[in-house]
Formats: sequence, structure tokens, C-alpha cells
Amino acid sequence: MADFLARKIADIRGAPTAGCPASGADSNETAVPLTAPCTASLRPGGTRIVKLVGAPQDTPGVSIANFQAFHSNGISSSLIDSPGVAPGTAGYGGNDGGAIFEFTNGLHVYCTADTGLTGDMKTIVKDYYDVDLVVANIGDMVCLGPREGAYAVNEFLTPTTVIPEHINEAATLGGSPVGRRMRLFLQLVDKKTDVVIPLSGVTRAFDGRGRCVNCGK
Repeated sequence: MADFLARKIADIRGAPTAGCPASGADSNETAVPLTAPCTASLRPGGTRIVKLVGAPQDTPGVSIANFQAFHSNGISSSLIDSPGVAPGTAGYGGNDGGAIFEFTNGLHVYCTADTGLTGDMKTIVKDYYDVDLVVANIGDMVCLGPREGAYAVNEFLTPTTVIPEHINEAATLGGSPVGRRMRLFLQLVDKKTDVVIPLSGVTRAFDGRGRCVNCGK
């Protein structure tokens, strides 16, 4: 996808898109803000670290790791260069993926993306990355539904907090849950895990253990 997007951007801008610079002892650090657009790959098992420009070498950065998601990742035929792809099919876009973020306060966040259940959620996401906060897509039919999402949270991930999203229906009204999927998810999630309902225009902050620090506001 990085190469594909770079070519598309170059078609529009009339100039090639540079690769994102990498530095540091493991050559996986990128300084921000960037001076120009760039593209870079990040595959399962790989990690990139983002740091502010000018930060000392030993300053911790935000770590971004790729984790596979079981989902399609096709490119619309309208975006494929001639001769294109067969009618009714999409171009290959590489593997789909979720992400695991490690912030400088120690918070570990897992964004599931669209995916199905996998035992690796336990052995890798929880046991290795030790996630505190999960952002779970529970739209059903094309990814985890509320039952599968709750099972993943209760049995595999056991986070401090979960944020359900991408529900594919009106999930709240006036800040209260109204959607069938949202209400079912809330019913099934273990009470040991806090559920933070996403609200339009509201930013949430979390401490290093995954507890929401401004949800009472």
C-alpha cells in the first residue's frame, strides 16, 4: 500500500514521494513534524518509533507496531492502472492490519481494525504487548460483532478499558447507547473492564494503566 499510494501521489503532484527517513540505533525512528509528505511500510512484527524533532537520543518516543487483521484489503478497480483487473474484482492491497501503540506514559493501546477472532490476540497482543486499552471494531458481518468482540475482550485481551467503535449503526443518542450492537456489547463485556463510549467531538485521555482520566467531564 505504501508503494501504491506513493505512485498515486506522484501522479497528482508530478513528483515522486520520498520514503520516510529513519534513524536511531535500530533505524526505526522517525522525527515529527515532517517537513514533507513521505511513505513507509510497516508489516506485522515491525515497529516504528516517532519522536519530536530535536529530542535527545535517549528521549522515549511513541512506538507503533503492526498486528495482522483477518480482513480483505482490496483496491477499487477504478484506481487500478490499465489494463486493470477483471470486472467484479479488486486489486491486491496487501494484508490488512491493526496497530499497537505504546505511549510515553506507559499506556499500551490495541486498535483491532476490522478483523475476526484469533488466538494471537491472547498470546501476542496481551501476553507480549500487554495492552491496557482496546479500541474494538464491532460492526459485525465484515468484522467482529458485539458477541465476538466481547469474547475477545473478556477471554483474550482482558484490558483495563475498551472503546467500541465502527458499529455500522446509530450507536448513541444524546450520549446514551441506543444501538442494538452497542447495547449487546455493553451487556456482554466483563464488568472488570471499563467501557468508554465514543462521542462525536469529545477527546478522551488515559493514564499509563488505561484508566480514563477525563470521562467524568
